[in-house]
Amino acid sequence: MKPVQNPSAKPSKVYFTDFHATPSETLPQKLHRISLICDVSPFCDCHAENDIPILPDIGMLASFDPVALDQACVDLCNKMPVCEGSRLDRHIQAFGKEDPNHEYFHMNHPDAAWEPGLIHAEEIGLGTRQYELIRI
Repeated sequence: MKPVQNPSAKPSKVYFTDFHATPSETLPQKLHRISLICDVSPFCDCHAENDIPILPDIGMLASFDPVALDQACVDLCNKMPVCEGSRLDRHIQAFGKEDPNHEYFHMNHPDAAWEPGLIHAEEIGLGTRQYELIRI
């Protein structure tokens, strides 16, 4: 199913930073700067009882458009290599090969249906799935 897109819709800005420090900017400084741009507070959703991560850290994303933010997150996740030994890696090994569409969410849990939610959110005007990724 292709999303209904408004051809005149302007892509939303999604701000991105990876977790690499530089000599001129430490990681806490980068996280503080991106949190100031969109007035967000960085948080961690890690829990000790969880399996190992299925993907490496993709970095931190921020946007005033929740639909563009979610779409950017999905796109970045699906471009990442799978962490060896993770649940997703075990699923890939058990079922032979990766999804030809390279869609990790569905591969990790067959009932995962993130796309209809984003399509609906865009249709009712909560935001746009079109975005411009701005690296900070």
